[in-house]
Amino acid sequence: MLPEADQRLPAGAELFAELQLVLTGGEQQYPLQTPHGRYRLDMLFPADHDQGVVVEFDGSYWHRDAEERDRLKADAVERHRPDWMVVRVREEPLRPTRHRDVVVPYLADPFTAASVVLEHLMRLTSWPDDTRQRARAYLKGGRRLGAALAQRLINERQSAAPPAGDRSAPQPARSGSRACSPPRGEGAAGEAGLGAGQLGREVPLQGERPHRGRPRARPAAGPVS
Repeated sequence: MLPEADQRLPAGAELFAELQLVLTGGEQQYPLQTPHGRYRLDMLFPADHDQGVVVEFDGSYWHRDAEERDRLKADAVERHRPDWMVVRVREEPLRPTRHRDVVVPYLADPFTAASVVLEHLMRLTSWPDDTRQRARAYLKGGRRLGAALAQRLINERQSAAPPAGDRSAPQPARSGSRACSPPRGEGAAGEAGLGAGQLGREVPLQGERPHRGRPRARPAAGPVS
């Protein structure tokens, strides 16, 4: 039987929405062809000095017997792209597969999960000053900001065709532009810092409980992890 469900959005989408409003410039389901196989990366964000941070969300149900596969995928991506860092977000009771992984509580709410991940990422690598400012403001705010953005991304993904081939890596958002702008009511969390007055009202969740890493269909061109 599948794990218990409630009326919530897929966990990966919720986590990406929270991180996107802080880190900016990210992409979901980023396709990458390596000598070891063809992969889709859950999330890819630009860091400082042309570095990239790949964030993979490992739900405890779907990844309970996949530790070796998850570790090999992270190793393959970093060998192919030495300027990228792979961080696996492991849901309890899963344990880290590598020293860069981080563990979040089982069925954690989006703010709790995003806070754990952001604190971990800020320590791991260099980030632009404005990104660190947004991270501090987000953590201080004490509430999630990305519910409506997560729902919008889910709707867009369901109506869009899957991407084919490698894409250019995302670039940090510049002043006056935003790779994925938050909808109205989310709080101005793009290039500006998240002040206390910008936190706004939390948007109720709708939809299914996190599918925790639902297996993705594999294209005929080769294996996709």
